[in-house]
This record gives sequence, structure tokens and C-alpha cells, in this order.
Amino acid sequence: MNCNEFLNKEIDLLYELPSIHEGTSGVYFLFMWWVLVYVGQSKALGNRMNYHIRDKRYARGIPWTFYGAMKVPEKWLDRVEYHYIQKFKPRFNKQMAPRSV
Repeated sequence: MNCNEFLNKEIDLLYELPSIHEGTSGVYFLFMWWVLVYVGQSKALGNRMNYHIRDKRYARGIPWTFYGAMKVPEKWLDRVEYHYIQKFKPRFNKQMAPRSV
């Protein structure tokens, strides 16, 4: 599967942190109630979400009430994150080109 095929398939969001292992790379989505407010990426998704949870539900000053995450191969992180930022234009993301394609 290439990155375009990955982006075109139906995406399952993961809502339970235990299912995200420390070494799992992926893209995460922070919501304020039902509004997507931030899209981010991490090479260690479990660690990143644990950090946000410990940080009293604030990510870089961004308030959020729940999250979703999806496993993404590390080589596609920039492209997948950029895709969702462009698609949903979350309030707290800067609109910029991806670091790599």
C-alpha cells in the first residue's frame, strides 16, 4: 500500500490509549467537544498522548476534551498530518507545506 491508498481508505480512529503502544507512530486529532481543533503527529504516539493527558488536557495551550489517533507508518507522518490539516483546517494548526513528501 502506498501513502495515497492509505489516505483513501476508511480510517478507524483509536480512542483507547492502551491500544497505542509506545513505539507506534501516528497522527492524532484533538477535539474540543465535537470540533477538531488540532492535528499532530508523533513517532511515539502513546508517549505523546500520555504527555497531553498529564498536561491537564492542554496541548501547547490548546484546550481539548477528547482525542482520536491513527497508526501511520513513520515515513508517511508528514504527508498524512498535512493531508488532515488541509482537509479540516483545525483552528490551532498553522497551514504550512509538509516537511517531506
